[in-house]
Amino acid sequence: MTGSKRIYALDTNVLLHDPTSLFHFEEHDVFIPMTVLEELDEKKKGVSEVSRNGRQVSRFLNELIERGQQHDLRDGLELSNPQGIKLRRGAAVGRLYFQQRTSSGHGKADNQILAAVIELRDQNPERTVILVTKDINLRIKASIYGIVAEDYENDRALDDFRCSTPAPRSSRKTSGTPTLRSPRGPSTAVPITSCSVMPRRTGIPISACICPAKTRSNCG
Repeated sequence: MTGSKRIYALDTNVLLHDPTSLFHFEEHDVFIPMTVLEELDEKKKGVSEVSRNGRQVSRFLNELIERGQQHDLRDGLELSNPQGIKLRRGAAVGRLYFQQRTSSGHGKADNQILAAVIELRDQNPERTVILVTKDINLRIKASIYGIVAEDYENDRALDDFRCSTPAPRSSRKTSGTPTLRSPRGPSTAVPITSCSVMPRRTGIPISACICPAKTRSNCG
């Protein structure tokens, strides 16, 4: 990882809240700790909407890995659009990196994720590393250790989505639909038919959409 691009480390609850969050950081890079992969594996089993989100994230990750088989994973994977899904993005895309070395500790998952982000920061002193999590307590811990931490929020206009498969006419929204903002605290997962926009405070406005519909999680 070189250059002045930022590195965004994603917590599990962000991916379960919005599986397309992987692709929302424009030219910046994304980092996933091993603990996050383990938690996704646990969450994907079942019929709940959180489980469906977990399985969707796994499919995205598997597609990216298969697409980049000719490259060493240590060099990262290009975060190009998933097959069959239209995402509104700029021309520049970042790369996805996985934690390559795990500690032998078996402590709380939050602490293991934080340790991975601290190690990432120490390995990349020239880069800005930002932890993105919907867990307010983890953001507090990160601040104590000098890690920049941000909540993940979405502005979504339900009449402004573009999906690879058109929604049924009865489900389409007319113009004038109000914009909905995900509140801080306990999260409401992004319905996978809607468009998502990163807040302007991150400097990375981006919208995305994907079919099919309905996901909901409580990751706060």
